[in-house]
Amino acid sequence: MTKEEVMMHQRTRACFANINWKGYKSYNFLR
Repeated sequence: MTKEEVMMHQRTRACFANINWKGYKSYNFLR
């Protein structure tokens, strides 16, 4: 993998983790 691919992969994982964390917090808040 090139450096650019690694950076994009890490950014994508961070984005998904952020979405999951926001969804988890809002889910608990609505309950």
